[in-house]
Amino acid sequence: MKELKDQINAGDKVDGKSIDGTYALDDGSGLSGAYFSFVGDKFYEYESSEKQIFAEESYWNSSVDAFYLKRSGSWVIQDGTLVCNGAPRGKIAFEEKKVTLADKTYSKFSGFKEERYSSLSVKENVQTQYDYRSHSVSVPVNIIRPIPAGTLLASTKNIWMKDIQIENGVVTFEMEENNSDVERTGTIVFHYVGAEDVMLNFIQSYTASEISLSVDLQQVGYEGGSFSFDFEVTHPREDVSVTAQSQASWITDVVVGENRISYVISENPFVVGRSGSIVLNYGKNGTVYASVIFSVFQQSNPNGTDLSASGSANCYIVSNVGKYQFKTVRGNSSTSVGSVSKAEVLWESFGTTTAPSKGDIIQSVSYKAGSGSSAGTITFSTPSTLRNGNAVIAAKDASGNILWSWHIWVCSGYDPVATAQTYYKNAGVMMDRNLGATSATPGNVGALGLLYQWGRKDPFLGSSSISSDTKAASTLSWPSPVSSSSSNGTIAYATAHPTTFITYNSSNNDWYYTGSSSTDNTRWQSSKTIYDPCPPGWRVPDGGGNGVWSKAVGSSSSFTRTYDSTKRGMNFSGKFGSAGTIWYPASGYLNLGNDGSLLDVGRIGGWWSCTPDGYYACSLSLNYSGNVY
Repeated sequence: MKELKDQINAGDKVDGKSIDGTYALDDGSGLSGAYFSFVGDKFYEYESSEKQIFAEESYWNSSVDAFYLKRSGSWVIQDGTLVCNGAPRGKIAFEEKKVTLADKTYSKFSGFKEERYSSLSVKENVQTQYDYRSHSVSVPVNIIRPIPAGTLLASTKNIWMKDIQIENGVVTFEMEENNSDVERTGTIVFHYVGAEDVMLNFIQSYTASEISLSVDLQQVGYEGGSFSFDFEVTHPREDVSVTAQSQASWITDVVVGENRISYVISENPFVVGRSGSIVLNYGKNGTVYASVIFSVFQQSNPNGTDLSASGSANCYIVSNVGKYQFKTVRGNSSTSVGSVSKAEVLWESFGTTTAPSKGDIIQSVSYKAGSGSSAGTITFSTPSTLRNGNAVIAAKDASGNILWSWHIWVCSGYDPVATAQTYYKNAGVMMDRNLGATSATPGNVGALGLLYQWGRKDPFLGSSSISSDTKAASTLSWPSPVSSSSSNGTIAYATAHPTTFITYNSSNNDWYYTGSSSTDNTRWQSSKTIYDPCPPGWRVPDGGGNGVWSKAVGSSSSFTRTYDSTKRGMNFSGKFGSAGTIWYPASGYLNLGNDGSLLDVGRIGGWWSCTPDGYYACSLSLNYSGNVY
C-alpha cells in the first residue's frame, strides 16, 4: 500500500498519478454489481440490478436502466478514510489499477462504454438458397468469448420463416412453400448479449405450377352425354387442388377426380353447333397458381328441340336461338289435329309500332307426318339472332283450311319457373308477366303481352304503347271481326279462324253461340283443357271467392290500390305476394260487344280466370282511379 498523506483533496495525485476513473467491485468473475467513480471533485457510487461485464478493461452496457446512482457528492480523503459529503465511506488504499475501499477490492476499467465483448459467426457452408418447396433449415452459430449467463436469440420479420428453435448453438426454423410468383428474400437476425447482431439472408425461388391436359378440345355429337378428360399438375404445391367450373349452361355435373374431369353435355337444340368451355384452376384461398381452359364443341342438331316432350300445349316458350319441334296434337291432349298437309306462320309481331318482316321471329317452318296413328311434328327455327316477339303457327289441310294453331312466345332467356311468384296463403304460383309479354318491367311496353277472348286458345295483339289504344304492328292484315251466330260462334269456327275476333251475341253475352241464355263453360277449367292458352305446366288461374287473387288477399271484396300514372299499372307486391315487384299493367281490352277495337290502354286492365259465373266469367280488373275488383 502506498503511504498517504494526512489529507488528499480533489485534484491531488497519488504517487504522481490522478485517482480519477471508474472502479468496479472485482470478485474475479469479470462481472460486477457495484461501481464508483472519481470525477474531479465529485464522487459517484452506483449499483446494478444484476451483474454487468467489465472484464478486459471494456464494458458493454446491456441496459442503461439496469444502473442506478446510490450516492454522489464532493469527496476528500482524511487520515486514509474516504469522506463523501462529510460522511465517512471507509478506509481507502490505492494500488496499480486497484482500489481497496472498506476492505473490498475494486478494479479500474475503461468505464461505461458501448463496446462488444463477445462476437458471433455463422459457418461458411450454411445453405442460403432454396427452391419453392417447404424446408427445415438448420444454422450452426459460433459464439466467440461467451459471457456468463449469455443467451443466443434469433428472430425474423418474415412470416414465411417460422417456428424458430435454438438448441446447443444451432438455430432451426421452417421455411414455408413459396406460393407466390416471385423470388423472395428473408432474413434471420442472430442476437447475443455482448455481441454485434449478425444477419443472414435466405433466398427462396419460385417455380410456376402448370396444368397439362390430355386433350385441349373435345368434339361431341348433338345428342350429348357423359364425357371426361385427363389432366396433370406439374410443380404441385402443398394442400392445393384443382377446381373446374363450366362456362356454359349446357355443360353440367362437372366433377374433379384425382387426375380426371368428368362432365355431362345436354342435347343441342340448335341448328348450329355451339362452343363452350370448362375452366380448370389450381389454387387456394383466392390465389390461382395455374389455369387452363378445356374447350368443347357440340355439333348442330338436325332435328331441333321437342317443345312438347314434357307436355303438349297451345303455347310454347322459346328463349334461345335454335331449331324446335312440337307434336301436332290438340292442346294438351294426344289427339291428332287431323290430316295435315303443311304448316305456315300466320303472323309475327314485336309488340311495337314496327312491323317485322316475315322471318324476323320465325325463320322457317315445316311439317313432317307421323308414322301410323302417331301425330306428326311441326319443325321451326329462329334466326341466328333471337328477336323477342310473338307468332302463331298453323297446321293446314290440303285445301288450305286451318286445322289447329299454336302460339310461339319468343322471349330471350325467359324461364317462367325461375321467375315465378308465389302468392300469399298458398293461393298459387303465378308467372311474373302476362302471356306473350317479353318483359316484366313496370312501364315497359313489352310487359303488356297479348289479349284473349274467354275460352279461346289463340291470342290477339295488344297495344304498342302503355298509354294509347294503338295496336301493335304485325306481318298480318287482320280480318274484320264477325258477329256471333250459329255458323261462326262455334269452337270449330274459332279453331279454323284463329285471327278472327268474334263479337258477342245478346242471348248469352258470349262469342260462343247457343241460341239461348245458356253457354258452354267447359272451354277453360281448373283441370287444363285442350283450349287453354298457356304453355306446358301452366293454366288459366281460378277466379271468384276461391280464386288465386281472393285467396292471396284473404277476401273477394274490392279494394283500392295506388295506381302508377307514369308506368300505367299497379304493383301488388305485399298484397298478392312478397316478391319485390308484382306488376299488373293497364293493358286495356278488346271491345267484345262491338268491333273488337282496342280500348282504355293505360287506364284499365283485366285478367281472365277459368271460373264461370252464369254466362259471365270471374276476372281481376283494375283502373286508373285505384279501384281493384
